[in-house]
Amino acid sequence: MYNPSNSDVIVVKRILRYLARTITFYYRFCVLLGGNIVSWSSKKQPTMSKSSTEVEYRALATVAVEVTWVQFLLRDIHVHLPYTPLALCDNISATYLAYNLVLHSKIMQGT
Repeated sequence: MYNPSNSDVIVVKRILRYLARTITFYYRFCVLLGGNIVSWSSKKQPTMSKSSTEVEYRALATVAVEVTWVQFLLRDIHVHLPYTPLALCDNISATYLAYNLVLHSKIMQGT
């Protein structure tokens, strides 16, 4: 608009406030067994994180819980896994964080 009126500005601000309230972040994962999906999830991020590394790390932790549950379930029905489950992550910082406990304590304390 070349010359917006006050009512136009108010409407635009209202739209922007609405969009800011409706933006949500999700993390998604699936658990594969022999190339077949046995479990999947798409969860709304419960807390606001300071970085994508923290979001990815939380998602890795959720995946670890889900994979552990699948392992116990398979063990209970006497199915032996011939390999150790593997969690893949496309965020290199989150991967380093998962392997280095010193980094873990620093990021979780916010320092």
